[in-house]
Amino acid sequence: AVVERLGRRGVPVERLASLKAPAGLDIGAVTPEEIAVSILAELVQHRRADKAPPAALPVEARDPVCGMLVEVAAARHRAETAGGVVHFCCAACLEAFERDPQRFLA
Repeated sequence: AVVERLGRRGVPVERLASLKAPAGLDIGAVTPEEIAVSILAELVQHRRADKAPPAALPVEARDPVCGMLVEVAAARHRAETAGGVVHFCCAACLEAFERDPQRFLA
């Protein structure tokens, strides 16, 4: 309905193609506050993905310290390196990595 209305108002097709509706990640938001959080979450996801589509994001990553598979979306412990973001299963693995990152990146 939004695209139709904007098209009737003369918005160029190229601009309409970039429109995403509804805004926000599907987190089951209902209240205005939850909807606002879902929109902010989508903005963070977009920023962190360096403009890659969400489907291009890995679902799991291997913790370089212990070798455990970590769910990327839920990972609370991460470090940014020149090669990208590294995910960890726990704070202890992150701390070990931060003490000697080259050991675990090799």
